[in-house]
Amino acid sequence: MTFIASVVAKKGVAIIADSLVTSAEPILHYQKFLDYLVSQPNNEQGEKFINPDNIINLFSSEPVFTKDYEEKLFKVNKYTAITTTGEAYINGKNISDLIEEFKAPHNETLEDAAIPLEDKLSLFAAFLNEQIKAHIVTNSVMGYVVFIITHYEKHSHKTKIFKATVYAVDNSHLDDDNYDYVTLEAEQEWAKVVCDGQNKISEKVLYGIGKEMYERFPIFVNNILSKLNLPVGLVPENFIRDLIEDDYFNSIFYGDVALFNLNNLSLQQAVDLASLLMRLEVDFQKYTKNIPTVGGVIKLAVIDEIGFRFLSGDKVEVPKHINY
Repeated sequence: MTFIASVVAKKGVAIIADSLVTSAEPILHYQKFLDYLVSQPNNEQGEKFINPDNIINLFSSEPVFTKDYEEKLFKVNKYTAITTTGEAYINGKNISDLIEEFKAPHNETLEDAAIPLEDKLSLFAAFLNEQIKAHIVTNSVMGYVVFIITHYEKHSHKTKIFKATVYAVDNSHLDDDNYDYVTLEAEQEWAKVVCDGQNKISEKVLYGIGKEMYERFPIFVNNILSKLNLPVGLVPENFIRDLIEDDYFNSIFYGDVALFNLNNLSLQQAVDLASLLMRLEVDFQKYTKNIPTVGGVIKLAVIDEIGFRFLSGDKVEVPKHINY
């Protein structure tokens, strides 16, 4: 996993990404296996009946080790950047090589300010589709990966952010030439912070628990109805939505925790906030049972009227343990 974020300012945008890549392997925990054994019936000889297929299903994919210094923040042109999280390799290539392969034949188009941004994004989505399809032909499956595309418009001082998402998929769609492996969506203009990866702590700081409740509350209500043996549609969905948006509900689930005052940030404030969110994710993982999946070299960049430029993480530095 990783953490990537774009924080919008009045006249610019700050972009941040870490550099860890986490590899996962099928893991079966001792207690889970023991619980399975206890739950199984005995055969006529009083021995536990073990079904190999059930054993296989007990395994789950979990992070086991990390690798540092993987590129996750890329300059596309003077006013556009891409960050990525999820799968680190597509079609046998790391994301850095993949971005360069995309840029090479399209560089003139990408640099031409007269060509609409949406046309450039369509080129990127089409390129990703080809690479993902080739990946699935070889590997049968493709894991989850997200690209956040951040573009700053110099004259209007507006930042446009898009997400290109590839959901986990197998080879069942290979015969469908029209199947689209990439979901390209524009983020709402009011979204001043767009992040992905290991971003649960950041989202709760920014939005309290209200955002998660807004997404899950209808499911929660229907689960209660089901447990009470009442019709799931007993409470109309629009009523649930109206309830969630009620002032009293908002005071409970949002309250003072959420940082709604994100409009009109200076570029310095956007840089500071992006760095703070990264620090939250890096530090908080120390208190979880999982291995660290966010960290390493942190790349931080901005795009403003001058254009794209790195602030940190893009240069080779003298090792701190060497004393000159």
